[in-house]
Amino acid sequence: MRRTPRIGLVTDSMNCGGLEAVLLRLGRYLLENGFEVEIITTREPGEWFGKIGEWGLSGHHVDELSSSYPFSPIINSVRAGRTIVKQDFDVVFLNHAIHAQASMAVFAGKTAVIPVLHGDVEVVYRVGCANASLATALVGVSPKICQAARQAVNNTPVVEILNGVDMPAQAGWANRIQPSLPMRLVYVGRVDQQQKNVLLLPHIISACRRRGLDARLAVVGDGPDAARLRQECGELRVSNNVDFIGAVSPDEVYDILLNSHILVLPSFYEGLPIAVLEAQACGCVPVVTSLPGITDVAVQDQKTGILVSELTGHAFADAILELSEPSTWQEMSNASHSWASSRFSVEAMGKRYRDLVEDAMEGKYERPGPSHNLFPVSASLFPWSAQLPRPIFRMYKALTRRPRELLRTRSFL
Repeated sequence: MRRTPRIGLVTDSMNCGGLEAVLLRLGRYLLENGFEVEIITTREPGEWFGKIGEWGLSGHHVDELSSSYPFSPIINSVRAGRTIVKQDFDVVFLNHAIHAQASMAVFAGKTAVIPVLHGDVEVVYRVGCANASLATALVGVSPKICQAARQAVNNTPVVEILNGVDMPAQAGWANRIQPSLPMRLVYVGRVDQQQKNVLLLPHIISACRRRGLDARLAVVGDGPDAARLRQECGELRVSNNVDFIGAVSPDEVYDILLNSHILVLPSFYEGLPIAVLEAQACGCVPVVTSLPGITDVAVQDQKTGILVSELTGHAFADAILELSEPSTWQEMSNASHSWASSRFSVEAMGKRYRDLVEDAMEGKYERPGPSHNLFPVSASLFPWSAQLPRPIFRMYKALTRRPRELLRTRSFL
């Protein structure tokens, strides 16, 4: 009798974010369609680790050796690889899990291994495409990511699977916000300047005020630049127009989106942004950065949202002003809901993953044989400095700081 297929969803941690929301939704879909599913974290559990059980899934955390020990990244990679082997998975999806990616030689010959690339940024490609010769296939969540991955991995198949989101309950949709003032804007995501460009948000509100538009922004999420964002709001004197909500669960964010007119997302880069898909599902019209092959896949410009090419407060405010016309907003709100329902449902995403799992198990992809490497971990994924205990590395930096400064300035000549 054939056993129930076992699927492993592996990631660094279950923090509050779009990737984690995808794993919860995908895991629940696979579970409901006859698979055993386990989510494994390899660096830290994260604040959403408890939600794994709440969603009816199994979770396991690989205890990490402290970075104060020498060669801790290598040891933690071996631990991750051995844990995956013990779970006896049929298929493992690696979601930016650097320790598991580094130890693929430990388990790649025993299970189908499929890294999933969630972001269009160098570090995601560097990690997700590592050990590509040991991967059964790769998944890219947008056309741009798939194109870049194919160029990086040559012979490894790359499969495009767009992210999917739940649709709001019928009662919530029926009672969603209607055109009104103030315009209720919302930002949903990690409060991070490097990727999300969150420090532009106060400038957008300021530009809206200069245009005479009554607008209020809710910031939903948390992150390393939350304090800087509050400070910037104060300096631009828009604090009274900004509410900081903090991190919320995937279920709670829908209540916020259903009561917001416009999602504002001025990111520098994305994968296929979950917040944009969730917003459209809720009829909250997205105004987002134009990222070819990414946000133009998620949003039909001038139909289900507005793509902004210029990363300035004025450009975003102009798009928001356009949507302040009630009939324009209503038309785009309805269209965005229909668009998300037809193209970005969890069912559509889950079916693609289910087909990929079945194809991998049936041998439709060439599966690499067991690795015979004497050293089972790809140490190249970790800089040599990461192999040193932190106290020793800090001592090294202190001892070499002056010589390095001299070399940079050439003041020794």
